Amino acid sequence: YFSQCSVAVDCRDLGIMAATLAGGGRNPVTGERAAQPATVRKVLTLMASCGMYDGAGEWLYRVGLPAKSGVGGGIIAVLPGQLGVAVYSPPLDRHGNSVRGVRVCRDLSRELDLHLVHGGRHGASPIRAIYTLAQHGSMRRRDGQEAEQLARAGTQAIVAELQGDLDFRAVELVARRFTQASARPRYALLDLARVDDVDTAIVGLLADLAALFAGRDGALVLSSAQHHTDALAALRDAADEHAVPAPRTFDELDVALEWVEDRLCGIGESERAGPRVELSGHEALAGLSAEQMAVVTAYLEPRTYPAGELIQPVGEPAGELLLITAGALSIVLELADGGERRLDTIAPGMLVGELALAGGGPRTTSVRADTDVECFAIGADALERLRGEDPVLRAALLANLVRIAGRRADRLGRHLQALAG
Repeated sequence: YFSQCSVAVDCRDLGIMAATLAGGGRNPVTGERAAQPATVRKVLTLMASCGMYDGAGEWLYRVGLPAKSGVGGGIIAVLPGQLGVAVYSPPLDRHGNSVRGVRVCRDLSRELDLHLVHGGRHGASPIRAIYTLAQHGSMRRRDGQEAEQLARAGTQAIVAELQGDLDFRAVELVARRFTQASARPRYALLDLARVDDVDTAIVGLLADLAALFAGRDGALVLSSAQHHTDALAALRDAADEHAVPAPRTFDELDVALEWVEDRLCGIGESERAGPRVELSGHEALAGLSAEQMAVVTAYLEPRTYPAGELIQPVGEPAGELLLITAGALSIVLELADGGERRLDTIAPGMLVGELALAGGGPRTTSVRADTDVECFAIGADALERLRGEDPVLRAALLANLVRIAGRRADRLGRHLQALAG
């Protein structure tokens, strides 16, 4: 017994021992198995019952973790399957346990809700999906140089869609996945749309993550966080206290993805709309001759819309096409809970309103201007007049519109398939 107690260890060694027991006997540093799961179960049972000498009962009641104390002032505590804790401070209490060590473990258990006898809310993984922007991006269309830039730099942003309760164990798992990523990402995005509760005890760890990514010339980004106002307020306070940038927050995942993409592409807030496109280069008018362009132009009505305006609300008749020449728009679906989801984005050179060709039925989605917008409108009645006046021109326009609608439907289908996967 004296020889066993005389093994020279430091606090890191103790932490690895505790983590090995928490991992079912596998060393978390080397990956080697140090003990079989059956042995670990027996060891943890003994630790829970008598590992803290005569103070074991009170320890289990107040701290709730299997633990082993040494008379040298060290303590290891284990939450099976989750984590191991090691503390060291020589002054002992009347039971032979470290005075400060007991208090530290008690505070950790209370503040981070680590007690073994817990409500059992942590069966499922807190990570519903994790990916980089190289694997799955926003609905904002990226062409040419931007698409090439994201293909190269997309691994610099990692996204985690979370679920369940966001507590210390969940955030620790997410933080480990982020910090151990081989690409050393500059941006980390946490989506909280499916998170039921955010424990305010984890704001310090989130502030540390914000500092980490700010140090990499990036940022920590939160989306769908608007229902967790108390946690957000605590997080901003923690960021101020640590003198680090507070995480950027967005109401919707797709908008947050777009913001990160813009940063990776070097696009500023005022540059979102993209370059202006002349009518002659518009996708809806591709392949038309100069004479045909002159005929079509006579039917077009110039329009402008300010940023934020709802251009085509859901439920209104779809009676016209808008050919966008400047600015950016979003097609959004209104959700039953009062929120919305962006289905597509419209940039210069694109159009909205294909349903005008289907008889002007009511719109099932809305169109909103993200920036100031310039466009040209052509009504369904004008398209119908072209049937008699210039059927060849009308056929050319319809062919372009069908091709555009097919490409948009294919893109939306691939996006929904990625979300489902």
